[in-house]
Amino acid sequence: MRKHVLLLALTLSLVAQAASPIVFRGDTLEWNTEFRRKKTGMSPSSMVEISGMACSRVTPGYLWSQSDDNYRVVAMNEKGDIFFNITLKDKPSRSDWEDMCIGNWHGQSTIFVGGFGDNNLKYNDKYYVFYFDEPAIPSQKKDSSVSINERYIWYGYPDEKAHDAEAMMYDNIDSVLFIIDKSDRGICTVYKLRMDTTYDNTLQRLTEVCKLGQAGDKPIFNRVTAADMSPDGRWIIIKNYDVYSEKQFALLWERQPGESVDSALARQPEQIKAYEKEWQGEAVAWLDSTTFYTTSDEDGSAPIYKYVRWDPADLASVEAANTKGSVKVLVGNRLFIRTKQSDYTFAGQEL
Repeated sequence: MRKHVLLLALTLSLVAQAASPIVFRGDTLEWNTEFRRKKTGMSPSSMVEISGMACSRVTPGYLWSQSDDNYRVVAMNEKGDIFFNITLKDKPSRSDWEDMCIGNWHGQSTIFVGGFGDNNLKYNDKYYVFYFDEPAIPSQKKDSSVSINERYIWYGYPDEKAHDAEAMMYDNIDSVLFIIDKSDRGICTVYKLRMDTTYDNTLQRLTEVCKLGQAGDKPIFNRVTAADMSPDGRWIIIKNYDVYSEKQFALLWERQPGESVDSALARQPEQIKAYEKEWQGEAVAWLDSTTFYTTSDEDGSAPIYKYVRWDPADLASVEAANTKGSVKVLVGNRLFIRTKQSDYTFAGQEL
């Protein structure tokens, strides 16, 4: 009898969860169950509205973050403790920084920060990305700082119109910067700028890559808030938050060897099951191909979450950690594991 109750409870749980995948370009997306999520800390209360985050490449173990409107770039650990401050020598006349990313450009780890937020579409098709060489973070000295000489790329869109954007990512393989606009009740578009040269103050024109989501009266993917690409160029994450429908999700694309980002984004992604709703979740950062972090654009502290890809080899440790044992359950054609503490997919994702 207990086995039947177990199967029924697990089946009902799966049915309930199966009701929430989104429709993307006309198809219901498959769940990606490879990641598990845990809270590592809280963002610093002094960093008002963190809207971008990137994992350090020069000093692994730290996260760079930038605030939306107070001209701050800092390095912190995953607990949210600030270790380093960046002071800009050539501060721009407007902030509204909405995302940041790190890329290997001309053999140097480079931090890019996007000053492309435009909620009221008032900047007349002129936006900027500033960038600087990533400095080392002296972990022994909290609140140390350095002044940097930032450089600027000024750009406009192909249609020569104003756009609001909150997401940016860098491709280390082809040295391309990608920017994704945020359309209010419309369809978001991915644009790119090749980084095979050093740009002066001449206005550059982005090139359109593709549309995201589906056309029609109710586009499901219309408010992109964050994006990032893993350092090896293989994995792409794009986050969406729709304040009108209260839907929020993270999509994952896998890029094949030798494939362009343009081609990868043309395929249907997977929906990351472990991702949970964050109020104004506007930051995502890949550490490597197995781990990424997220946090929120909140006034004051917000949780910092770490998502780790579960290695199927970990199943032995899952069972060993439960002295009361674990039970393998077959529901339909899928195998699940039930322990005293929780339920898992056979890939190790906690349900």
